[in-house]
Amino acid sequence: MSAPPERNGESRQSRMTYRITCGKLTLGINLRENTTRQNSSLVITIPGESCLLYGALAMKVWAHQVIEDLGGVITDEWVRRIDICVDIPGINPGDVLFPACESQQYISTVKKAATFREHSKITGFTIGSRNRLQIQIYDKLNESCGNHDVVYCEAMVQKRWKKFPSCATRVELKIGRDWISQWSQDRANDIIENLGTVVHRVLLNEKRSFSNYLPSYRIEKINTSHAVIFTRNGKKFVK
Repeated sequence: MSAPPERNGESRQSRMTYRITCGKLTLGINLRENTTRQNSSLVITIPGESCLLYGALAMKVWAHQVIEDLGGVITDEWVRRIDICVDIPGINPGDVLFPACESQQYISTVKKAATFREHSKITGFTIGSRNRLQIQIYDKLNESCGNHDVVYCEAMVQKRWKKFPSCATRVELKIGRDWISQWSQDRANDIIENLGTVVHRVLLNEKRSFSNYLPSYRIEKINTSHAVIFTRNGKKFVK
């Protein structure tokens, strides 16, 4: 346990009086008598590495146990952000997805888009806002080998890839508070129990945010990564 935690920008953890960590999982605790959702007394952050190594639900149970052991009771647990990912081994995002992004061949109603690079080479891109809804596509093999230890990479092989790939793509859907707050049921257990419905609503209701077909487009092919390549006036586009 540390008190107080290091200040780290806009993180809500930085506003907590105490911080308890287990690996990358963090509990931020503030001993307030009167709490609201704007001024909460507990922040639980379960990063992707903890989800991969131990499982998100197991980490949630552990966090609850810690609070219970300290004599606390969680009365209102709600979701600020949840990230859902799909790992696609054997697909190199640099073959089609990244070049299409650099050439501005994606059609989208979303105004916010950004790329990130390593040694001037594109390694991923994002579309949308983290506060509401954002899709992120990046080179997962490069990110795993460059930013994580051998334990993480081995867990990726065992739990996601099944064997060490020559290339790998990750697609992440980051669902933020502004989108989640539209739900009448935004408590953590409600979101977890209805996660399939959450994804369905995002894909059904927000598809125009990420792509918008025009009638004159012709589908050229659908490859194994489920990216649809189509052409208009001799120029290729990707969905």
